[in-house]
Amino acid sequence: FIPQETSFNDLPQDGIDLMMRHIHSGKRDSLNGNSPFELFSRGKRSNMKKLGVRLISADEAILSSKLFK
Repeated sequence: FIPQETSFNDLPQDGIDLMMRHIHSGKRDSLNGNSPFELFSRGKRSNMKKLGVRLISADEAILSSKLFK
């Protein structure tokens, strides 16, 4: 998403949140085809709401800098 060694200090929090939602919504072979979000959501749903965690469907997840364009 952003070049390595780039400081997050100049990024708005909503941009960081959006980036993390997309990253955690992507399915991974290493997680048996699940996304980190899916595994996290198997726990308490109340934790998800408190943390502001929201799913983006895997087919809509953008895992590149194109997200910010």
